[in-house]
Amino acid sequence: MEARAIINKIKKELQRRAKIWVNYHNDPIMREWHLKHAKRLERFKNIHACESCFIIGNRPSLNKMDLSLLKDYHTLILKMP
Repeated sequence: MEARAIINKIKKELQRRAKIWVNYHNDPIMREWHLKHAKRLERFKNIHACESCFIIGNRPSLNKMDLSLLKDYHTLILKMP
């Protein structure tokens, strides 16, 4: 892929993400949530910077996984329907 095509692809992706950001901040429900919780959550920003972590999304059950291997890591488990 030539450089111009790569640049155009990146521009399109940035424009797409900008639309999502604008829609998120213009949504009254999300704006209310942000105003209510942003300052409180700010204290968590970068508290685990440069540390390893695992984000786990599993379906149908996490009970079948041996999660003890992750006991020394920060983990975030997302329950998916």
